[in-house]
Amino acid sequence: MNGSRPMTKFSVVTPTRNAERYLAQTISSVVSQQGEFDIEYLIVDGGSTDRTLEIAEAFLADLERINGDRHSGCVSLSVLRGRDQGMYEAVNRGFSQATGDIFSWINADDIYLPGAFARVARVFSVRPEVQWLKGVTSYIDEKGRTVSPGRCYLYAQEQIRRGLYGREAYFIQQDSVFWRAGQWRDVGGIDESFRLAGDYELWMRLAEHTVLYSLNAPVSCFRKVGGQLSEDLAAYRKEQERISRPCNFRDRLLRRFFLSLEPHLPDWLDFLVFRAFCPLDPLYVIDSRAESLSPQRSFKYKV
Repeated sequence: MNGSRPMTKFSVVTPTRNAERYLAQTISSVVSQQGEFDIEYLIVDGGSTDRTLEIAEAFLADLERINGDRHSGCVSLSVLRGRDQGMYEAVNRGFSQATGDIFSWINADDIYLPGAFARVARVFSVRPEVQWLKGVTSYIDEKGRTVSPGRCYLYAQEQIRRGLYGREAYFIQQDSVFWRAGQWRDVGGIDESFRLAGDYELWMRLAEHTVLYSLNAPVSCFRKVGGQLSEDLAAYRKEQERISRPCNFRDRLLRRFFLSLEPHLPDWLDFLVFRAFCPLDPLYVIDSRAESLSPQRSFKYKV
């Protein structure tokens, strides 16, 4: 307990089904987070027939040692079993039982980096206006080797609402996103009719309620593995078409920019070109190294 206020509590959900290959690394990356916060970890299994449940239950049996190694706060772990119709139903089921202040979900291929929760908790504690936060995602291969270092991207709110990010522009990578529990209740969770683009549609609805802040700090790693659902881009794009909104002239210009020019421009020129299209759109970044954590205005940072 912090002397003046209750300790922050994270609720983290991992949906699983036959996830034995990397699950231990994912779980370890959550329960090993150190800082002035509690962690409520909910693993939601949709009927695994491999060693997934055995791995999860081994961590459950080891909770006393895990908590003994912590400097403060505690970790709880629940394994929720039951057939479901896919990942998004599992995520919704997990969060329906969550009791924390800050929500996030991480899939069973991916990992959080050491110190990630401490950085995120500090932002939410010091900046009460921040309701939705996106850290930096890096990319690793099947052996855990970095294949692409992370970058801190900023997101124009109107363009999140209109679905630009994840279509023509860079993604809002789910593994490094955190939000306050009230935002989840406000938007009503994920639309379970989607198989692939549920997070994309969720971000569009969240942007109707609150601002996405970017945190200039490494938070997570997305693991590139053959056969992942995320590889099926054609099906993903087809689902996005169900959510698409009519394009205006500026939308068409921005889409051309992100498709053809943006990947090849240095950061400073990115900023100038984007600002030519969107001179008034607010963009928010928080530098984790700054004492005040005051939001800064810029466009894109390398980390």
